[in-house]
Amino acid sequence: MSSWKPVYQTQVTYRAHMVKDLLEEQEIPALVVNKQNSPYLLGDLEVHVPPDYMLRAIHFINEEIAFE
Repeated sequence: MSSWKPVYQTQVTYRAHMVKDLLEEQEIPALVVNKQNSPYLLGDLEVHVPPDYMLRAIHFINEEIAFE
């Protein structure tokens, strides 16, 4: 999994997990990498996918996911 690539970054926990779940519904393997510094919650969460799925995941995120 060390070769997996980040395709989405946020400081909002639920958004990272929603993106992961939506990618998995599209049969794109995904995982959330927590890079926040506890206990202050500084930093980001990243959604990572395998390199072979990277372009498909980025396209799906850009076209289908919008947080207001």
